[in-house]
Amino acid sequence: MDGNGRWAKQKLLNRISGHLKGVDAVREVVTACRELGIKILTLYAFSTENWKRPKDEVAALMGLLKEYLIKEGGEMLQNNIRLRAIGKIEDLPMDVQETLQETLKKTERCDGLVLNLALSYSGRSEIIHAVQRLLFESQLGKVKPEEVTLHRFSEYLWTRGIPDPDLLIRTSGEFRISNFSCGRWPIRRSM
Repeated sequence: MDGNGRWAKQKLLNRISGHLKGVDAVREVVTACRELGIKILTLYAFSTENWKRPKDEVAALMGLLKEYLIKEGGEMLQNNIRLRAIGKIEDLPMDVQETLQETLKKTERCDGLVLNLALSYSGRSEIIHAVQRLLFESQLGKVKPEEVTLHRFSEYLWTRGIPDPDLLIRTSGEFRISNFSCGRWPIRRSM
């Protein structure tokens, strides 16, 4: 989910119009993934850096998120889609958090497509959060430094239980990964 504001600017529309169009694109992508039998889809919906945008734009994005969760919750159930969320969920407005928790609870038994929403997410924040949890447990004597392995560390990540991505699509045409924790892969442009 990237480039909605730039798309709107090219069309001489306001940024919010671009975000509204982005919601339609999400619906199409989720439907296509479900029909193709894709098991897991992660949408990088709102990065920690997005909080720096103008307040009215952030408020509109949070409103769109809440509206999406309310409108699409029934569709997710009907289509056996399980919603998950990763990121600093506690940073979202309380009403959005409540709506998100309701939708997560409603869909937790669905076993079709898993739709991960990365909300108030950054790979760096995820790593710092994991290190902080590990250090805390180390202070309590629950984890010894020599017990920290890649597998053990991955258990502290917000993305635990989610396989590494097979494909990363940057919809805006950018070629940077933009703070996603899947690593620093060389990006190749294919035509």
